[in-house]
Amino acid sequence: MDSYLINKVPKETLVQLEEFSAYLKDHTKSKTSYESVIKTINILKELICASDWVTAGELIKIIKTYSKYLPLILSNETVVSNVIRRVLKIIREENEGPDAASVSEGLAIFFRSDSKSSNIGRNDLQDNILNSIVELLAEQENSKSNIITMALEHIHTNELILTYGHSNTVREFLLHGRKKRNFRVVVCESGPSLKGHKMAKELSEGGIETTLIADSAAFAIIHAVNKVIIGTHTIMADVH
Repeated sequence: MDSYLINKVPKETLVQLEEFSAYLKDHTKSKTSYESVIKTINILKELICASDWVTAGELIKIIKTYSKYLPLILSNETVVSNVIRRVLKIIREENEGPDAASVSEGLAIFFRSDSKSSNIGRNDLQDNILNSIVELLAEQENSKSNIITMALEHIHTNELILTYGHSNTVREFLLHGRKKRNFRVVVCESGPSLKGHKMAKELSEGGIETTLIADSAAFAIIHAVNKVIIGTHTIMADVH
């Protein structure tokens, strides 16, 4: 761990930072993007509360220094870096005002110079930052339910829907639609993990007529499919 962090962060918090890094490195357990987002927000909250900082610039330096040690590329957890950018943006906005950082900055936010000086004391600044992070947590917690409630707007009776692998959000979306619509679902098994088997079982138990197929068979039935609904791990800014 960087000597700067060791001097700025209590030992107990350093242990939590190491545990979070180990979580990202662990490929033996399946992780949902939602779990990774919540864990990232919580570890950043701990870093903000426990670290020794006075100005926003110092806090930003602490977070950016720690982010260099996160195995983001190896873990393929793009949502983690997105959350870090969002929190850095929150810190700059609370310190400098709403025009301090733009979402369009993307990776550039990691390389910006530290936040401008401000007359806001640590206590007030920390409270404002934590309040904004609470709102960010609520946004994440409500996003899934907001998606699920739109099921009846997109699923119609007698449709054939194709999905791939397993997604908690897609499963709940389809089960919510089943409450008022009769439709069929075809699930690609998603080799080599075969997570589609779990998805097919859960949908069938929920009362949805479900067929499990090999991935290679998707081409044969695609002409009859009305909709393809799949889970997403990351949505990139450039959708082209």
